[in-house]
Amino acid sequence: RLIAEAFAGLPGITSDVAALLASGERSGKMAYICQRLADTYEATAKRRAAIIEALAYPAFLLLVMSGALVILATVLVPALEPIFEGSSAPKPFTMTMLSAFGTVFRDYPFVFPLAAVLGLLGWLFLSRSTGARKRLSHWLLNIPLIGALVRDAVIARYLETLALLLGNGVAMTEALGLAANVSRQSSLAASFAAIEETVANGARLHGAIVKAGIFDNATMSLVSLGEEANALPVVLDRAAKMLQLTLTRRIDTVLKLLTPALTISLGFLVGSLVISVMTTILSINDLALQ
Repeated sequence: RLIAEAFAGLPGITSDVAALLASGERSGKMAYICQRLADTYEATAKRRAAIIEALAYPAFLLLVMSGALVILATVLVPALEPIFEGSSAPKPFTMTMLSAFGTVFRDYPFVFPLAAVLGLLGWLFLSRSTGARKRLSHWLLNIPLIGALVRDAVIARYLETLALLLGNGVAMTEALGLAANVSRQSSLAASFAAIEETVANGARLHGAIVKAGIFDNATMSLVSLGEEANALPVVLDRAAKMLQLTLTRRIDTVLKLLTPALTISLGFLVGSLVISVMTTILSINDLALQ
């Protein structure tokens, strides 16, 4: 049994990875293909770990803030409410909101786990719905900054896979179809499919990617040079590495800014809440004089 066939049956092995392994077996470059795949998976794992690490501290702050909110709503606010009940002065808006939250938390505690379960079920439904996945994909790619990072990551993987397949002797049209499987974003997958169709109809790869409109000028120029020099695998691999380097730098910059930005935002929310509660407490003196 071929190695590619054995790997194809494993969970998480996409058709493009199986095709790379098969092409490596045919061309005698299995060690090189496995090394490149290992490097790709390692880089992805490191990137994911860096993102989780950057979000750990803000997540801890959010947890602490949630605990403080529960204490305010269930302990402090109920102790202050009797003072306002006998006064003509209206309760502050923040106190009213905390009082409502505390009432729900005490009398209907099942609402919060129920909302979490419903949210999870909704997410599972959306993840299995083709139409919902397309809308989520379109929404994700249009998020400022995040969308560009996702797009560049997918395109870099597409170019790298295409370069490896062509370098191992896979026909252009077949390689384009297999490389298109790297994308889970339906809009990008549609663009990759359009490139395959355009090339299958006799167009050059450079013309097809220009028509797709998702590649940057540097990549399009490199592809044009690669076609003229009959060195597409080398040029595509170079374009993929350039995109990956740019992507790594941009992700590092975002992660460096993400933690302080989230920390400041959460601090502002907590500070606003504390100031509002303290203002309410200080207003008790005014009520005592009425």
